[in-house]
Amino acid sequence: MTLDVADIHGAYVPILVEHIASGRFGNLKRLQIDLHWVDRDRNIVIPAIEWNIAPLDVLVLNFVSSLELEIFGCLHAKEVHVKAMSQRAMIKLIHGGSFKEMTVLKIWQRDWKPKRLEKLASACANRNAKLLFK
Repeated sequence: MTLDVADIHGAYVPILVEHIASGRFGNLKRLQIDLHWVDRDRNIVIPAIEWNIAPLDVLVLNFVSSLELEIFGCLHAKEVHVKAMSQRAMIKLIHGGSFKEMTVLKIWQRDWKPKRLEKLASACANRNAKLLFK
């Protein structure tokens, strides 16, 4: 089962993540989030998540801000594809163990600074996850 979510207000992100983790949408295989034109909410908090379903096969995150990225980092996914993300936030999340069960991280932007790319590669290697660029 696939779920595509586009342009939801930032305040709804924690609720969406809780619903996905609890299985409210069934046992999703693929989740695509696109927040390119969304209004941001700086007052949202990271929810306490209890994961009740199998990990997503693929999680696709496009244009997600640092705070929302941290909340989506609570999701369990085998493959995580990201586009137009904060490089610092992505490194921090991978180092911190977000995206439980991740085996592949696919980055859809080529303008990474070499030092940050090295940090991201190191964080992925520490988790035995492949790092791919498209």
